[in-house]
Amino acid sequence: MECIDFSDALASKERLAILRELSREPHRPVRLAKKLKISAGDLSNHLEKLKK
Repeated sequence: MECIDFSDALASKERLAILRELSREPHRPVRLAKKLKISAGDLSNHLEKLKK
């Protein structure tokens, strides 16, 4: 398993907002992107960084 640097993963306001929303309730990616007012591509990029 790869070591995670949480400070890097959580350095983005968008990533923190994604985690907050997902902790409240599960969302489908498109709905979550619209709620956070970011593109689906940006959401995907942020999720990939959080998965690392």
